[in-house]
Amino acid sequence: MKSKISSLQFSVLLGISSMGFITLYHDAISCFSMVISTLISFLLLIPLLVISNKEKYNIPVVFRILSILFVSLLSTLLINRYSVFFTSLINPVTPKWIISGLLLLALAFPAIKGIEAVSRGALIVSFFVVLSLLLIFIFVPYGDMNYFTDNDNSFSISDGIDTLLAFSPMILSLFFFRNINSGRARSIIFPFAISSFVILISMCFIKLLSISEYNYVFYALSEVSCKKIPMGFSGLFIVLSLICVFFALLYFTLTIKSAMKSNSGLITVIYLILVYCLSLGTLYSQDIYNFLLNKYFLLALYVVLALFTPIAVIVKDKYDKNRESYPQGNAEDLEEEND
Repeated sequence: MKSKISSLQFSVLLGISSMGFITLYHDAISCFSMVISTLISFLLLIPLLVISNKEKYNIPVVFRILSILFVSLLSTLLINRYSVFFTSLINPVTPKWIISGLLLLALAFPAIKGIEAVSRGALIVSFFVVLSLLLIFIFVPYGDMNYFTDNDNSFSISDGIDTLLAFSPMILSLFFFRNINSGRARSIIFPFAISSFVILISMCFIKLLSISEYNYVFYALSEVSCKKIPMGFSGLFIVLSLICVFFALLYFTLTIKSAMKSNSGLITVIYLILVYCLSLGTLYSQDIYNFLLNKYFLLALYVVLALFTPIAVIVKDKYDKNRESYPQGNAEDLEEEND
């Protein structure tokens, strides 16, 4: 976690992590909900961009704990969604616990290697991600617009929360600024803008509501593309989704290690085992799913981390500077001076 990476490497890693949520949307989201949620995401990012220009800062322990909780729940949500997607649409015979277990097992080694290895891997697979998206979108039969419908102009809070969660890796980037050589603000703005553009284009311009029996929008899009050419791209989408989810989980695992200020491989193993147990609970019990992955609770954590973590960092920084200014004074003198 002490390795240095370039802004481009971190931008690509952040962008692919955001795509992990997008590929697993259950249903088509209304364009209005998508636009409003994306704008809110931009506004919530402003405090983080202000902090990104600071040379030195310390995140208070309380917000580190909240971040660990938030990341653990997001990892559980991703594993849950991918396991359900795979077993419901690809291979219903395969038990969900095997899918989630294999996915988490594959995370251990690259997560232990650290941010440099993960970011280099993301840079390599980014070409496949972009190529896959281009192929899927190019071969969709745009000439027959009967496939596409867009009659929903309402705003759904549930849709909005899903969109915000897609940008959740952005608000956790505060833990990685020290690993970036230069261009801190740029490393946040670039992937955020790209991810926003991909979401808006994919969910609004090519809105899919009734083209097939599939509920996953990107997967349905890949299925429609096979009507244009002999071989469809559903298999390509499966690999694309797996890559995005894999790197999103890697990113969250590295966030845990950074939040705990530790590069121990044991922490990685313990964390993955914990997430696996949580994912099994949410996969086989709806009550546990509703309790752990409540959307409004995740939204509250998202807003708190996005808005109040930068404020807490600034307050702590000023407090630490005041203490350094009065190294010989006692606490009463410092308190009187502050008053």
